[in-house]
Amino acid sequence: MRRGITLTVDAADRARLEAVVADRNRSQKHVWRARIILLTADGVGTTGIERRTGKDKTCVWTTMVETRNASMGYHWGRAGDEP
Repeated sequence: MRRGITLTVDAADRARLEAVVADRNRSQKHVWRARIILLTADGVGTTGIERRTGKDKTCVWTTMVETRNASMGYHWGRAGDEP
């Protein structure tokens, strides 16, 4: 995990993120972002997240920072795209 970044996901947010991952009609961009957030919250390191999602380090770090800065606000494109 990138130093200085910790995410705490409460039960309601975890359920929403897991629903995004499970939704087969969801944009893949949203699915891998949700997976990165869940894995980060579970304490998986950057390399582990890279292996599990197939995304590079820059992508993983960017998602971590954006999520932390948005305080779980999910700024993922258009307003209608939010989970």
